[in-house]
Amino acid sequence: MSRLRVICSLVSIVTFLVGFSVRTAQGAIVPKLTGIGTGSADIITVACGPNDDPGQASALGADITIGISSGWGISSSITSVTGSNDLNGLNGSCHYTWSGTTDGPITGTFENLRFTGKVTGGTFDATTGLACEGGVCDSFGTGGTFTAPFKGFWNNGWYSTGTLSGSSSGFDNVASLNITTVTPEPSTFMMLGAGLLPVIGVIRRRYLNR
Repeated sequence: MSRLRVICSLVSIVTFLVGFSVRTAQGAIVPKLTGIGTGSADIITVACGPNDDPGQASALGADITIGISSGWGISSSITSVTGSNDLNGLNGSCHYTWSGTTDGPITGTFENLRFTGKVTGGTFDATTGLACEGGVCDSFGTGGTFTAPFKGFWNNGWYSTGTLSGSSSGFDNVASLNITTVTPEPSTFMMLGAGLLPVIGVIRRRYLNR
């Protein structure tokens, strides 16, 4: 029984290493998921208000058309909020600047595929403003921009790197996706398997001869 456990453990190690090599090696370019797509950014900006209310700002992702429509989701984290507020309900104004990052998980869809990756070095900036006179208020300067450099894998093993970016001016929400996608390199699987099998055989023989 102990011999069987050793052999099973060796098989598990080989399976893990081969799987890892296939997921990290790069092969042929996938044309339909390589290029630049455009679409609509999902940025939330809510104007500031009385009682030192700074409003709200966050980046949630984008709907992108790259051949077909695809949805992308990110998260934003605010690191600083600065501004001024002298609203008294009827008159005055407020204006705030938001700064943060989009570092964290990113998800995407394309046809029947699902993407999971990580954003590193992403940024998010936004402004919220409101001016009131005689009880009539108008928002101004409200909008935001984000960038999200990412890398990760599709559920079929394809590997993608790229940058998702977007901006909102209060009137227009635009986004772009610059992406490169490659398939795993099959030869890596064969080379790793061929290299590990003799090693496993030696270990197995030494163990069985004890």
